[in-house]
Amino acid sequence: MQSESDLFTAAAHEAGRALVARTLGLRVTFLELSADGSGKSSIELADQVTVLAQIAICTAGIQGVKLLGAKEGRQAENDLKLYELLKSYPEMDRDHLLSEGCRRAAQILRDHHQDLHRVAARLWRKHYVDEGTLERLIRPV
Repeated sequence: MQSESDLFTAAAHEAGRALVARTLGLRVTFLELSADGSGKSSIELADQVTVLAQIAICTAGIQGVKLLGAKEGRQAENDLKLYELLKSYPEMDRDHLLSEGCRRAAQILRDHHQDLHRVAARLWRKHYVDEGTLERLIRPV
């Protein structure tokens, strides 16, 4: 069993990823928070999703945590995903893609700061957010 702080960190992480994915037009079917402090979100990546969008989604978790002032948690899984996405690009391109993906995610999260807080708080309280609830929590900009 994790502390409430650890659970909120996981909720903020998953809320950030889901919010960026949803804003980029992807379907998010659920977010889930386990008692052990791990989180999970079901994001359906379409074939036409760009590497840049995938990087934005991947980096949105840690950015959501920072934006909500939660304690930073584990990042290894996202680091591995980023590595897999970027490994085939030359170093200069990797740096640019990573920078641009982070910038894109940060902008979306700043534009939807209140949505991020609502989704994270709901996930933290209920440990599960379904697709319909997520849609109701996200306000159009």
